[in-house]
Amino acid sequence: MLFQEAGFPLLASKFYNKLEFAVDEVIDAERGSDPKQILSPCYEGRDIELPVLTFHFTCSDVVLQLYNTFARLEEDLACFAICGMGWC
Repeated sequence: MLFQEAGFPLLASKFYNKLEFAVDEVIDAERGSDPKQILSPCYEGRDIELPVLTFHFTCSDVVLQLYNTFARLEEDLACFAICGMGWC
């Protein structure tokens, strides 16, 4: 996992695709769109239950809090703020 200068985590595409699918499976909200077309996927709703992500490594786990993984772009729009390589 790399962190770009902008502060967004950047993942290899193969891993990112699996992660995005898993996130999409647990969020019970309608898909939305980032008005600036930078972040994806986005979800519509004020009371969306967003997951805390835990990355499991050989010797430790890393827990990323919501402010590290999702961006609230509007009151009723939250977007996944982790990018696959070449996507952000």
